[in-house]
Parts: sequence; C-alpha cells; structure tokens
Amino acid sequence: METTSFVSGISRKDAGRYSRQLLVNDFGVSGQKGLKNAKVLIVGAGGLGCPTATYLGAAGVGTLGIVDYDEVGKKKKGKSDNK
Repeated sequence: METTSFVSGISRKDAGRYSRQLLVNDFGVSGQKGLKNAKVLIVGAGGLGCPTATYLGAAGVGTLGIVDYDEVGKKKKGKSDNK
C-alpha cells in the first residue's frame, strides 16, 4: 500500500516520478491528477503514434488505447526498402 506524500492525493512514488511536472506553474497537483484520470485513444501506431504513446504514458496519462489495423509482412516494407 502506497502512502500519500506531502502532495495531497498523490502517492510518494508518483510524486517522485512526476516531480518536475508538479513544479510547473498552473499545472501542479491538479494537472497531474487530471492526466492520471485521462483516457486517450491513439489511432495508428506508426511513425507518429508510437512516440506519442510513449510520451503520453511517461507524462502520466492513466489509460491509453492504441488502434492500428496495419499488418506487417513481405509486402509491408520500410521506406528504405522502396529503392
């Protein structure tokens, strides 16, 4: 069981992980709580979707959904293979 820290409503673990964000003016604890309660759906896990998911997860977004219908196979090659 995590105990709450000096920051009301945020665990010690989360306060340490997001300490820099908590220091930002007009964001603070309420902003971090908002991110933790947020739900985001990312459509496409390609060149833009993957880093977006990484950054949103690292920022503390509570629920991430990722939808991508592409299939990787012999016909689906990277840009470097299209020469």
